[in-house]
Amino acid sequence: MKKSLVAGAWFIFFVCAILLGKAAQACTGIRLIAADGTVIYARTLEFALDLESEILVVPRDYARTGTTPDGDNGMKWTSKYASVGANGVGLPFLFDGVNEKGLAVGLFYFPTAAGYEKYDSGEAAKTLAPWELGSWLLENFATVAEVKQHIDSVTVAEVVFKQWGFVPPAHYVVHDAAGNSIAIEYVDGKLHIYDNALGVITNAPAFDWQTTNLRNYVNLSMVNSPPVKVGDVTLTGFGQGTGMSGYGQDGPYRGYLGYGPRRGTLRVLLHDRLRRNAADGTRHIIHGPQRWDLWRDRSDERADLSEKDRPRSIHRSVTA
Repeated sequence: MKKSLVAGAWFIFFVCAILLGKAAQACTGIRLIAADGTVIYARTLEFALDLESEILVVPRDYARTGTTPDGDNGMKWTSKYASVGANGVGLPFLFDGVNEKGLAVGLFYFPTAAGYEKYDSGEAAKTLAPWELGSWLLENFATVAEVKQHIDSVTVAEVVFKQWGFVPPAHYVVHDAAGNSIAIEYVDGKLHIYDNALGVITNAPAFDWQTTNLRNYVNLSMVNSPPVKVGDVTLTGFGQGTGMSGYGQDGPYRGYLGYGPRRGTLRVLLHDRLRRNAADGTRHIIHGPQRWDLWRDRSDERADLSEKDRPRSIHRSVTA
């Protein structure tokens, strides 16, 4: 029986914090769907700075006000759905979280590629800063379809984050309880929405480049390359992993390749015996060298965090 993401499942999780610049490395987010229908979200944090994240629980009917480039008030809204997640640097907005309907949103670092929309002071009432979009989505929508329908009603403008002195480059992944997924990017001042069939996101370059680049790696295989006979000579590979020859680790975009359909890290997507249910899926997510490993399983309302360099955290609620 399919296990949906459960309403009101409050998961305590830390997430990759974005909105930074110079010291960042790369984050990767994935979505797994087990054979029984269980949806699992996971992501890594490979971040050089401690953002002093807190776990925030945001209730329904919480009043919000967005930020504009000129310092005036931006969009105002009241949360329709409660949500929980992680903030950063003392902000009351979630950098990554999930709401009571199972919609999950994550912000990911997007250097050299992010280019937000042009700001018109006459439209301040529909304007948000890049770090506010995640909370707006979580607090207003229940499904990916709803997000796609309404995302163009808001302007995400180039607002300088005062603590850092620059506009944080970010793009966004959205998953819902049914396993649907999209990537949202602002490039050259325009909104781009991509259906995310693989459920994977990383950093730059842009999402469409990432998916096109996968075609360069169709030769990769989960099994070793077979021997090749040349005349009377039979050539065999040097041990295990020859099916992955040509897969390198240079550059952030490798995070997308590494969690795509040809990589052992997501063998839960490839072998039914490893993805019967959430427990099978989460047991077979490989822990790499990143600072954080996180998986979220809504089927039995639990989350797991493998700690490598835990930043300080404080549990607190945002009250109406």
